[in-house]
Amino acid sequence: MGDAWSQMWDYLGTDAAWHGQNGLPALLWAHMKLSFAAILIAAVLALPPAIILGHVKRGALLAVSIVNIGRAVPSFERERAAAAVMMIPIPRGGVLEEVGGLDEARAVPQIEDVTISIPKGQVIMALPEGSRYLGFIFARAATPAEAEAALREAHRHLRFAIR
Repeated sequence: MGDAWSQMWDYLGTDAAWHGQNGLPALLWAHMKLSFAAILIAAVLALPPAIILGHVKRGALLAVSIVNIGRAVPSFERERAAAAVMMIPIPRGGVLEEVGGLDEARAVPQIEDVTISIPKGQVIMALPEGSRYLGFIFARAATPAEAEAALREAHRHLRFAIR
């Protein structure tokens, strides 16, 4: 965690953090404009019906029913399958030379993907000294237990060459 704080303070001390299109002031201003636009659109859409309903004191049941129908649309329902992700831990520090067994890990039933986010040749450190993971394993299954078992099986196939 200390490394992340150090990186943040190092970044805040650079010229790029404060100037240009991707500088913090420009990004903060863009965020504020977007937030204001979203609030304005919501107000323009919601206030006229709310004023009318409040004035005539009728139609509240209809308004609540319309909102509830929108909430019940099946596309907004949660997916029924269990989804799981494993953050692949770094087994020991050193230089990552190779990750083997990726095809075997991806072939495990219920595994959707295995990604390695640290490139070969990079110095790695295991937690708690390090602040990263080697990558991620994604699974989807009928039950949480099946998804977890698939993650563990896929992880067993991975081999890490670290010097």
